[in-house]
Amino acid sequence: MSATQRLWRQVKRTLNQQGWDARRLPRRAPSWQGPYLHQIYPRLETIFVHVPKTGGTSVQVALSPWANKRFTGGHTTALEFAFIEPEAWQRYFTFGFVRDPWDRLLSAYQYLMALPPELGISLQDFVRGRLLRYADDFDGFVAHLAAEPTVIYYVPHLRPQHTFLGDPQGHILVDHVARFEAIDAEWRGICQRIGIDVPLPHHRQSTPPTVHPRATPRRAAPKSPRSTNGTSPCLATRWDERSGRP
Repeated sequence: MSATQRLWRQVKRTLNQQGWDARRLPRRAPSWQGPYLHQIYPRLETIFVHVPKTGGTSVQVALSPWANKRFTGGHTTALEFAFIEPEAWQRYFTFGFVRDPWDRLLSAYQYLMALPPELGISLQDFVRGRLLRYADDFDGFVAHLAAEPTVIYYVPHLRPQHTFLGDPQGHILVDHVARFEAIDAEWRGICQRIGIDVPLPHHRQSTPPTVHPRATPRRAAPKSPRSTNGTSPCLATRWDERSGRP
């Protein structure tokens, strides 16, 4: 059995322990070949954790001159980086972006319904079989995720943001959590921190998603005080409510 399949079994076992029926997930793991480690930039002593749908493609393009490999895709989590490259993780500056959960869900919905080729065959098949029926029904899409929460752990673009930047106990692992809503200002601060001066291109920009007229109204994001360590003001949106639901 491959390491990927063993990890997939562990994920499903954990979900079952939390009371979710993981039997509805595909038997085989998604067709990925292990964590992508291309977001490690040794010359900058920097590691970027790419949370899907938070402007990460633009960040990767901006940092591409310092990348060791031409391809810089993937959504390796902070925990994976820390486990696979512990020495670099301890020494390097680490950061990632988060986004208002509702806006991120809308963006992910539009992205998935378009079935982009970069999803890969396995995820495209999963979206066709489980989600594409809601291409014109965002309300139904949200209801499906609420009824089948295990789906979000198969599709990276739907996973809660804290699972990319923290550990299972809720501890934030990166040095800096930046806000997508202030991406240009955040990027200037990051550039100053790592000693470069490059503009941030805006890749994969899309028009605001068209939501079904009967879509669930947006809830007001709860306002929370600034984190005590001053590094995570984005917690006002509670990173997808920590439950994985929008």
